[in-house]
Amino acid sequence: MATKRKSRSISDDISDIATKSNSRSLVEGRRASTRLPRPEAETPIASVRIDLPEYVDRQLKLKCVMDGGAKAYYILKALARDGFEINKEDLRLDRRRRKKFR
Repeated sequence: MATKRKSRSISDDISDIATKSNSRSLVEGRRASTRLPRPEAETPIASVRIDLPEYVDRQLKLKCVMDGGAKAYYILKALARDGFEINKEDLRLDRRRRKKFR
């Protein structure tokens, strides 16, 4: 009975040390970085549902289209003007990339 022979790839023949060394040699002199920047610490986000009069919602949507940004930005900005403590880093025009708090 014939036994199956495990196929080898090129990566099986190259050690981790050789790979790191090769990566460094490619980067040297090009001022490139192989390190990823540390992600910013983010404030956990809570999802909130509110009921607004339609005319207010239309105004808010129009503001978002005309000036850019998200509804949450303009709501947080208004809350800050009303005396609520809002961290500067949380006042972002576009918060879509943030993860929601669960």
